[in-house]
This record gives sequence, C-alpha cells and structure tokens, in this order.
Amino acid sequence: MSQLLLNTVEIYQRKEVAKSQRANQTRATLGKEIYHEFTITFSRLGGDLPETEFHTGVNYLDSVSQWFHCVYQLGDEEGHWHAQYTGGGVGVDKTSVHTALKNALGWTGVNRSSRWNLDVKYLSYKNKVHATQGMIGYCHKNVKNFKHPVFRSKNVSEKDIQTGLDTYLLYGSSELKGRMNLARFNIFGKADLFRRFKMQRKRASFRSTLKRMIRTGKYMFYTDFILDGRGLSEERCQALWRILIMPTAPIDKDITNILFPGANSSFDRHKHFISFLSFRGFGHFC
Repeated sequence: MSQLLLNTVEIYQRKEVAKSQRANQTRATLGKEIYHEFTITFSRLGGDLPETEFHTGVNYLDSVSQWFHCVYQLGDEEGHWHAQYTGGGVGVDKTSVHTALKNALGWTGVNRSSRWNLDVKYLSYKNKVHATQGMIGYCHKNVKNFKHPVFRSKNVSEKDIQTGLDTYLLYGSSELKGRMNLARFNIFGKADLFRRFKMQRKRASFRSTLKRMIRTGKYMFYTDFILDGRGLSEERCQALWRILIMPTAPIDKDITNILFPGANSSFDRHKHFISFLSFRGFGHFC
C-alpha cells in the first residue's frame, strides 16, 4: 500500500515538472514575440553627452528596434546636450534595454554610476502626445533651432515626422507648464517666500522681488491681472507676452502695465494695486 502511494506521488511530481517546463517554454516563446514601444532619455549629469556616446547608444538601439527616431538635442531647462529616443521592437523589454544600453555605453561600475542618467519608459498612450506620433514630434520639436541638427531614424518617414510635430503642436505642453502662476490670491505669499529664501536683501521692495522672481523664468502673472470689464487690453496683453517669452529682458514698464495700469506716480501705482485686491475680495490683507 505504501509503495503504491509512493508511485502515485512520483507520477504527480513528474507531471508537475513537465507542466512547469512547458510553461517556461511558452513564456520564453511569447517573450520573443511581444512588441514594446519605448521612450528613452540618456544624458550626462551636470554636463553634455558627447556626440560619440549618442551614436554608440543609437547603434545598439538600432539593432533591437523595428523603427525609431532619436535626436541629439539641448535640454530646455539645464541646457545640456542629451539623447531623446522613441521606438519599438520585438523581444526586448524595459529592463533588458536599460541593461544592454548601459553596457553598450560603458556606463558600468560604481565609479561611473553617479555621472550618467538613463531613463527607459514604455509609451503610456494616456493621450496623443504619449502615443507613437506624439513622441516622434516631442523628440523632433527643437531640431529646426540648430543649423546642423543631429538625429537618426529607422523606418520613420518625413511624413511621420511632420505628423508627429503637428500632433505635438496641438496636444503638447509648452515651456510655460512648469511656471508658477502669480495670481491675486498667492502673489504676496509667493513673493515673501522668494524674498526670505532667495534674496540677500531681506528688506527688498515688492517690485524688486517680483522682478527677481520673473527673471528666474519660473514665475508668470496670471491673466486675471489684465482683465477688466471690457475684456483684455491689447497693450497689457503685449506686456504679459513679453514677460512670458523674454523674462530676462527689461520688464519694469511691463510690470507697471500689468499690475498698476494707468498709474503715474509710485503712490498711485500701489494705490491701484491695493484697490484691485480689495475689489477681488482681499481687502483684509491690505
């Protein structure tokens, strides 16, 4: 009786092993056939990615991509050269691409890990920008700014690039997306924080504090400041537009037009601004 039980257990174990082996073979086969699309950024921390490393990385990505578009470009914020890739391939996943690309670039070892940045993501398809055409446009958006642009493609046509740029133009975010809006309800609080933590002159005037904030390129005036009973003022719209696109240009007059319209003296300008806040329901702060 015990021998029969042992034989039954042995047969069951053999069947389980066989089932596990078949499952592993199935997963391996499917892994070779699964198609993924990626967006990849690789750069040097605190400096420029050498163009030679751009081409080294693209040579590897070319070998695993059915299609791709990769651009060597300047970053919008830090101003360093880096590589921006989007593409798709079969038989590779996020982890394997990250490891193989790092090895291809020679970015291995503890001593080098703090000097590079490699970000590999699947396309999310949450909206049109994060889908295939939108990401092609995102990669290519700054190419026209360079006299001799450097980019490489595989199975991506000029029509694909133009469609991508049109998609990004319609649905992409502008450079203003990262700026803090200075509105009637937060302008004093934000100015006070900036004065205390970013300025050496702790008794700096409200105007000089605003100027310093705008010049950082991280703040912008909310459009409520240029609204009146008749709609938008063209002159004040132009003043706000100049501050948005050229925050480091002389902006004294533009700040006056936005915050203190029609005021002649310094006293009148501040009186107008306080009246504006009071009209908006913030008189208890004045």
